[in-house]
Amino acid sequence: MLPTSLPATAFAIRALNDLSVTDDQPITLCQKAEQNFVGVQCGIMDQFASCKGKREHAIFLDCRSLTYDLVPLPAGVCLGARMTGAGFGGCVLSLARTEALDDLTRRIMAEYPPKTGKNPAIHLCVAEDGASVRTP
Repeated sequence: MLPTSLPATAFAIRALNDLSVTDDQPITLCQKAEQNFVGVQCGIMDQFASCKGKREHAIFLDCRSLTYDLVPLPAGVCLGARMTGAGFGGCVLSLARTEALDDLTRRIMAEYPPKTGKNPAIHLCVAEDGASVRTP
């Protein structure tokens, strides 16, 4: 099971069993499951984004207090980047404007291998809403 599917599973279990669990509790519960059951000493960002994400927004998160702001994604070329990934060899998450993706991809593919000796895998995605339960 992928770590980001844990919050969705927690939301489904809550709904199916009518549990009195707040929308915030799966964040820390799923982090503890990854740390104590899976054995990955992960941070909180994956679980937080899976629960609190909002379409076309970035999350400005204080990982100590779990206070956050949802920030609309503005129109810039490369808005920012950070390294992430507990135990998966690491990765870089970059926010970029759609029209800049081809140029950014070309630059990464040209500059990264000579510096690291590794070929990068690039996965494009968009910000979406976090976990929820839909009822008919």
